[in-house]
Amino acid sequence: LLGDAIDRLNSKGGGILLFDEIEKAYSRVVTLFLAATDAARITMSNGETKNLENMYLVFTSNLGSAQAIQMQHSSVETVRSVVRRAAQKFFSPELLARLSARGGLCIFDRLTFEVQLSICEKMLNKELRNLCAQTNITIEPPGKDVFNFLVDVGYHRLLGARPMSGAIERE
Repeated sequence: LLGDAIDRLNSKGGGILLFDEIEKAYSRVVTLFLAATDAARITMSNGETKNLENMYLVFTSNLGSAQAIQMQHSSVETVRSVVRRAAQKFFSPELLARLSARGGLCIFDRLTFEVQLSICEKMLNKELRNLCAQTNITIEPPGKDVFNFLVDVGYHRLLGARPMSGAIERE
């Protein structure tokens, strides 16, 4: 699957390979990225080598997030320091150095209430557009109170905005 994706992207001149929640990957998979970030190529299990020269490798992670959630009253820099330390524990020093040299770590801040409202509004408006298209019924956009309510029931301190779509469907 990965090899096919790399081939498709290379046929288009390159692209972005996203590895979501890299901390859940088998440790040997993570070590493969040491070679990938060094030589811009990766050898597949069948022995075939894939070129990564025109690829951006993006890894997402929740490393340190459990600790960060508990630090509600800490400064942003303190929280970022905890997340950096978690990344340092997980990644080998060599891989972390290569990642840092090629873009570094991006540590995202907690979602503000305004951002949560924006996420909710986009999700609900998309759902309403789909409903209108399916039923031929015109639905007026909801008021601010609806979005506030949905954020209250759809945002979770530990899970972020992930439960929002369930709240929109349910409510």
